[in-house]
Amino acid sequence: MRPHQWVKNLLLFSPLLLAHKISDTDKYLPLSFAFIFMCLAASGIYLINDIVDREADRLHPVKKYRPIACGALPAGTALITALILLCASLVSAFVFVNFRFAVMLAVYGILTTAYSMILKKILMIDVIVLSFFYSLRIVAGGAASGIAVSPWFLAFSWFFFLSIAFVKRYAELRICAAPATTGFNGRGYGREDLLLIPIAGITSGLLSVLVFLLYIATSDQVKTLYTNPLWLWMIAPIFVYWLMRLWFLAQRNEMDSDPVSFAIKDAPSWVTVAIIGILLVLGSIT
Repeated sequence: MRPHQWVKNLLLFSPLLLAHKISDTDKYLPLSFAFIFMCLAASGIYLINDIVDREADRLHPVKKYRPIACGALPAGTALITALILLCASLVSAFVFVNFRFAVMLAVYGILTTAYSMILKKILMIDVIVLSFFYSLRIVAGGAASGIAVSPWFLAFSWFFFLSIAFVKRYAELRICAAPATTGFNGRGYGREDLLLIPIAGITSGLLSVLVFLLYIATSDQVKTLYTNPLWLWMIAPIFVYWLMRLWFLAQRNEMDSDPVSFAIKDAPSWVTVAIIGILLVLGSIT
């Protein structure tokens, strides 16, 4: 069920934080419910993904130890669990959050299932869809809280997470290009793409920083939300540092194939998040 991946669903709270509505305590309960139900749905999808991928995972040097791939968890049990999680999360979202969030969750479930079965095997479509899932979480957070999501934030998040999706594919391909590996797990990439993927990923990451800078320089919303936007300019080089460090580590084979798992255990990533948070606060109150 990969509970470590639930950290992605913290994006549901991002519209509340970036709209500076932390004092709106009435929004905490629906967002908390939304977080729980999104986590349950995600775990259901991960089970389906591992059922579909079990044969390919057995050829992977790391994924072959997943419970379904190694035979520790029967596929039938996993499928029943997945269906229960998906149905329970969708019904609960409608009852305890609102209709808009339930629709977002249904869209997420349909697209992630399509991704697990078909889309992740298609060149470029896979990373585009992966990055869209992150943006969908942001939109779902806006739906759950009733807060409009800034188009600037959506543009930034799409390019930023597109870069992360490319890192994931690049790290996977590096592992599967090792001499001891017998094959790659059904993705649309080969060893000849090892040079091109970093170019696309780094470009996407830098475009996200450009969107952020344009937001600071041109958006009237900045003047409304921040009393001193000058502090925000200092965030851009921090984004560049974190993204480029991620790519350097991937190039050196010092990062596993899951950037989220890596970031959770990576102390510099936590420091980066803390500094960005402090700068956002300084821009709001000074």
